[in-house]
Amino acid sequence: MRNALAAVLEESGFVVVKAANAEAAAARLLEQSFDLAILDKNLPGQSGIELLRWIRKESPSLAVIVMTAFASPDSIKDTLNLSVDAYLDKPFPDIFEVVDTARSVVAARHATDRARAAGASKRPRVVLVVTPDTIAADALSAPLLGRADLLRSADGQPLGDVPHAAVVDARRFPANLPEVVAGICAWAPGCRVWVVSNDDLPIPVLRALVRARADRLLTLDEYPQEARELIEAPGVMMSPRGR
Repeated sequence: MRNALAAVLEESGFVVVKAANAEAAAARLLEQSFDLAILDKNLPGQSGIELLRWIRKESPSLAVIVMTAFASPDSIKDTLNLSVDAYLDKPFPDIFEVVDTARSVVAARHATDRARAAGASKRPRVVLVVTPDTIAADALSAPLLGRADLLRSADGQPLGDVPHAAVVDARRFPANLPEVVAGICAWAPGCRVWVVSNDDLPIPVLRALVRARADRLLTLDEYPQEARELIEAPGVMMSPRGR
């Protein structure tokens, strides 16, 4: 598989470096810069998810595709929470579709990085809380009060201010959660979108959240502890106000 995929990518204009395991891949990544890493989830020795975790510490802007023949809700959630750019099933129906995915995720990652860099010091932090439920909105807003300017939206549709980050109450969007996330990302390029849910989301929804470029998937218990990271992420300013 590695050699076949490398050959197709090279034929399509990519310069390809191959590695047989996570340790070899890490060594290559330390030697030179790359635009994209394509990882198998199941590798000899350290897993692809462990390698992805290392990549996010060493090279957070690198676009990453994870591929596997053994998809599971937990593995998709793990990779989503490590900002994976695509999660693909093996065997591929058409190996050339991987080339299209590679091009699209590299372009999207570069666009996201540019958008976040452009807003790094321009505006105070604006966090959008997305839920039609006022009690849920209060609960999701509570960890952010006094740390950011807060906006509320029942459906994630554009408002006056463009947010740097958004928190989406998944329970209120059972039929169109990925579309809500994708809409926010389209309206606010570079926006970090966190999804909060206590439910076990099915694999098709998890895959769609990866494609929609959600940044994190958290439970209600995890969210308050992690909220500080949302507003202190690189690319945004601190704001002493809350509204």
